[in-house]
Amino acid sequence: KNRLLTTLESIGEGVICTDNEGRVTFMNQVAQDLSGWSMKDGLGKPFQTVFHVIREDGEPLGQDPVGKVLATGEIVELEKNCLLVSRYGIKRPIIDNAAPIREAGGDVVGVVIVFRDVTEERGYLSEIEYLSFHDPMTGLYNRRFYMEELRRLDTSRRLPLTLIMGDVNGLKLTNDSFGHDAGDRLICSTAEILGRTFQLPDVTASVVRELAPVALAPPENLDESLVANDVEEPTMPMMQTDPNVTLNGQYPAARADVAGQLAV
Repeated sequence: KNRLLTTLESIGEGVICTDNEGRVTFMNQVAQDLSGWSMKDGLGKPFQTVFHVIREDGEPLGQDPVGKVLATGEIVELEKNCLLVSRYGIKRPIIDNAAPIREAGGDVVGVVIVFRDVTEERGYLSEIEYLSFHDPMTGLYNRRFYMEELRRLDTSRRLPLTLIMGDVNGLKLTNDSFGHDAGDRLICSTAEILGRTFQLPDVTASVVRELAPVALAPPENLDESLVANDVEEPTMPMMQTDPNVTLNGQYPAARADVAGQLAV
């Protein structure tokens, strides 16, 4: 028994055990740290009191995993995208599973719940997801995301749809004359203006380094030339702060009233 308790305490994941009434009988140190409940305070408490879990949208879980295990005698996994709310209100994303504790004769006498904090993993996944859909230098959406959005938007239900192409002039000359750092500043300055000018549900994306299309779902009376002017006007103060970076571009627009007319 002592060896078993030592093993459970040494596990790098949270472990909580309950009896067949769903009351806490054991918590290892990780479970105590994550839940905010000490073994002394949590012992004998209902499992849901100690292990308060909600969905990421704030809604309660559909069913208590311990209650489901006791009712079915089967292993149960927690719903995806859940948060453990500690005794002190700290929320952490977790994954867990609950399994029945059986006597030698097969009767269920309790439940063991094993869970872990996946905050760090979520951070890595979020970063990977961001990089897969964004240009790392400008922060604009990349070609992959843009093409998916164009396919999604270019339907009869969302028409009319306008495509404005922002073509940055002189990028090669800037790179050759002042170096690629100046060229990068030129691109980033343009991206900053585009990002300020166009907001969701507009989609601004960097398809190639000197080309940034913007897909718009405008009202019937939208004047695309006025939208382009909104991009051109902020360039003067940007030029004054960096004399080696001259912002100049062309902003032709195409308008589709029939699905399938726009393509990059």
